Amino acid sequence: MRPDFRSIVAQLAFEGEFLDAQRCGIRHIDGTYAARFRKADGVVHRYILQRINHEVFRHPEELMHNIAKVTVHLREKIIAAGGDPEREMLNLIPTVDGRTFYKTTEGNCWRAYVFIEGAQTYQVVAHLDHFYNAGKAFGKFQQLVSDFPAEQLYETIPDFHHTPKRFDAFVRSVERDARNRAQTARAEIEFVEQRAEEMPILVDLLDKGALPRRITHNDTKFNNVMEVHREGHNLDRCRTQFKMVQDMEEKFEQMVRIVEKHG
Repeated sequence: MRPDFRSIVAQLAFEGEFLDAQRCGIRHIDGTYAARFRKADGVVHRYILQRINHEVFRHPEELMHNIAKVTVHLREKIIAAGGDPEREMLNLIPTVDGRTFYKTTEGNCWRAYVFIEGAQTYQVVAHLDHFYNAGKAFGKFQQLVSDFPAEQLYETIPDFHHTPKRFDAFVRSVERDARNRAQTARAEIEFVEQRAEEMPILVDLLDKGALPRRITHNDTKFNNVMEVHREGHNLDRCRTQFKMVQDMEEKFEQMVRIVEKHG
């Protein structure tokens, strides 16, 4: 059923008169819409309106706490560096009572951002510049949050990157073979099983304090980078997704693996 956008946008501090909202982009977790508003001077502008998937993010208030904390930090760093925070980061739109998201009577949670016009995401790596800009964007993000105190954030999906627990779940899934497909993936299963001893390495280093806990983007897919085309230059911009405290090695490997797959 289509959301009741008029009642939703009335709870968020948008500027102008609401016109309409249309599906925007390709989203696998959250429902994303581009909402159009007309300002008092007649200019039409857009916002991103997004329903948070509370089946994945069981505590939306913790998720939004993280995003609010990190975006405030990013804004300060970008301004200090002489950058443009309106285009180099996501800008949250608060609710009319100053909250970071709105929860409907049905239990759906909605958040909003300023729409970055002239920006584009790509689903497939078309040329080497895409790979370069993606790496530069995620590297810049890591640099900007390198001094952010990780203890201020929540772990939004507990044990999401706990590799020993992931491996145990994998073994149980293979043993159960609920869809009778293990025989067709025997080589892949053996590849994983042969690396069982490697699974605890990063987690053990974290627990021992030998590997620092840092803020990571945690969804380092190529299509989570927005490229802004302006004056003939591709300016990479890293979209702020959910934040969790984790080690950077896993996220760098994820980005390279995805780009290799689609590049």
